[in-house]
Amino acid sequence: MGFALTLRCKKAKPLHFVERVLLQHSAFLLQSKYELDQETFAGQSTNLTDEERAERESRRYEIPPTFAIWICDFAIQQQDGFRGTWAIRNESGLTISDKVKYIIYDLTRFNKPEMQIKTDEERWLFLLKHAGGAQSLPDFGDEIIAKAICRILVDKASETLLREQVKSMVLTEEEQDYLAWIKMKGVKQGADQKVREMAKKMLAEGDSVEKVARITELSKADVLAIKAEIHQNLA
Repeated sequence: MGFALTLRCKKAKPLHFVERVLLQHSAFLLQSKYELDQETFAGQSTNLTDEERAERESRRYEIPPTFAIWICDFAIQQQDGFRGTWAIRNESGLTISDKVKYIIYDLTRFNKPEMQIKTDEERWLFLLKHAGGAQSLPDFGDEIIAKAICRILVDKASETLLREQVKSMVLTEEEQDYLAWIKMKGVKQGADQKVREMAKKMLAEGDSVEKVARITELSKADVLAIKAEIHQNLA
């Protein structure tokens, strides 16, 4: 049986992160299923025997274990620790299948100092968390980690590698959409703040709640909340 693994590293928090994990994992699961079928039944002739057809039918919906690992440099609200292993479970906590798992690392919750690092997992997490800001990084006596550190250090990188990294830094459509969303969200928040300031000024001048709501297009409940806030500040 095949085994598939996908790894994602994220620094900027994407919108609908959980839905993105599920969506991309679904696509990866379909790809893994296709590759498993190709490996299992590749080379079969069109004139299959009943035995061969029966075996193919028995494995029609068989899927390989597919584990997705996400390493995130932003807080994951759905989990308490720095590492969470998620699966499909029922309301009693029973796992319906061990073949599908989502392993999510929250680097914001990984705070072990260098002297307390013991496992390979902790070594790599320490490297990933501090690679962008530390002036020097420990290799923990691990040759593979030492090579990784050499690739991270810009002054030791080859010109070819640097050119490739520059190309990879060009914003994708998804990243451009995300930046546009952030920009428009800031614009909307600024506009909302101006409207609320107008409402405060009108209420302070004695205008009725109904008039303020009509002119500012705020809901009556919002205007009443602003009015209560004004009274509380004056008390």
